[in-house]
Amino acid sequence: MTTERIKEFLSDLPLFSVLSEKELTELSESAEHRVFSSGEQINGSSEHGSVKIVLSGAASVTKKNGEKEILMRVVQSGGILGVASVFTDKRESLSKICAMRDTEMLFIGHGALRSLVHTNPEFAESYIKLLTLKIRFLNNRVKAYTSASAESRLAFHILSLDESEGGKVEVGVSKTALADMLDVGRASLYRALDTLTDKGIIKYEKNTITVLDYGALSGVAEGRT
Repeated sequence: MTTERIKEFLSDLPLFSVLSEKELTELSESAEHRVFSSGEQINGSSEHGSVKIVLSGAASVTKKNGEKEILMRVVQSGGILGVASVFTDKRESLSKICAMRDTEMLFIGHGALRSLVHTNPEFAESYIKLLTLKIRFLNNRVKAYTSASAESRLAFHILSLDESEGGKVEVGVSKTALADMLDVGRASLYRALDTLTDKGIIKYEKNTITVLDYGALSGVAEGRT
């Protein structure tokens, strides 16, 4: 992958959109580009801590719960992982990241990121905003997943997925895997999908969900409806 393509990709991401042309060029030149085959575990950069960005394809994030491995999320193109790990001395990974299909990844080392945080206040603020969003996401996820409603869990999950044009989101996993991710039974998940579809809130087709009513979906996620 050329530096220009990496630079163009990064400039479209909110985190890096505040960088100057010179900063984007230097960051793109220092980034590590790697390709992972379907099912391959995505290991970190050789540098001490790094931010991982999905360029193309998709990556699954799983965590061990006793003997069971639970799928936590699916990260699509443009998704960013490892934001918090850059500014910690702990190197052990609490989750496993694997390519769900042939996937291109970009690794940006902690040295380049720390330098930008120190020299570019706008980037530092952008980085803090991203961390804040991730904390808010985790808090909302705990709230949603402690709900007794399968519809609420499903609605929150849909809202948390990366959106594409037209309000379409790729589920990325089978219904069985999605039920495990939401910690609900398959029958409950099917009923939740049917309920949201019958109410005209979503349309589910070929592993893709189209959001038809964001307001109503947010209400379901927050338990207001």
